[in-house]
Amino acid sequence: MKRILYYLCMACLLVACQENEEMWQGNDGTSEGTRVTVRFSPVQAYYGEVASRGVDDVQGSTIQELLYRLHYVLTDCEGNMLEHDTVTAEELPGFTSLNLTLPLGTYHLYVLGEGLNEGFIHVNEEVQAIDSDSAVWFRNIRFQPVRRELFYAQHTFVVEGTEAGTSFSVELQRQVGMVDLKVKCSDEHFDLLGVTLMIPDGYAGNTLSVDGKVAFDWSQTNGTGYFWTKNIGYGNAPINWEEEGSTYRTRFFMLPTLADYEGEQAPWLMCTYLTGANGNLFNKEVSLKGLTIAPNQVTSITLDLDK
Repeated sequence: MKRILYYLCMACLLVACQENEEMWQGNDGTSEGTRVTVRFSPVQAYYGEVASRGVDDVQGSTIQELLYRLHYVLTDCEGNMLEHDTVTAEELPGFTSLNLTLPLGTYHLYVLGEGLNEGFIHVNEEVQAIDSDSAVWFRNIRFQPVRRELFYAQHTFVVEGTEAGTSFSVELQRQVGMVDLKVKCSDEHFDLLGVTLMIPDGYAGNTLSVDGKVAFDWSQTNGTGYFWTKNIGYGNAPINWEEEGSTYRTRFFMLPTLADYEGEQAPWLMCTYLTGANGNLFNKEVSLKGLTIAPNQVTSITLDLDK
């Protein structure tokens, strides 16, 4: 009888240990936490009614078709950074999902995608090193438009420890607007020397923080004035003009506007060109009061020199 009681006690103890071990491992069979799978839905990649989606006309709807590389940041509910990594251009073609293992809790995921479309020759490094969820993640050179298309998403999710884990999708959305600039002139001797687009500081942002805020970097006041400037056609032009009959056309990206501009100076264009058989030189200024550069939209500007 004592032997039977001994075996029964040992069996109960073994079952208890197994149950404790399973509880310690977690619901997904690991000691680290619950599986979290992040998939990426088709990218919001439409420039209104314009068929061409970018300067280099890279088209598609997936991150593989539209992105050069992908960055992500994971924080806890208090904003403490837990993970920060990059899916490189070499890794992106085989990338299917972001797979994490996390303890129970609430988390914030931030994603930044650099587009394959380029609006500027000699694309520089514009993604910044970050140390918090409010740090500037993307900064483009002041007085220049964005050099790559920019996509962004953020998502808050809760890990509850279910057996199936946590799974969700995020949609990257284009954060830059495209400026489509046309210059028309019917003079057969017309020669476009250059165009300068000038935008007051603070009207169009040049930074994007991890938490998605667009802003203008006022620290870069280096004596160059209160304007963003974009010179086209002077010297080694960063963007090539497309000639369509008597119309010259170029396109480039900029971060979206912050608000309607209320200062004394309004955005404006200055065009320098030659006309006539003798090559008469002209400068023409055009006010762009009310100019809006909105994300995922095209802002069309037509300068008709015959008027």
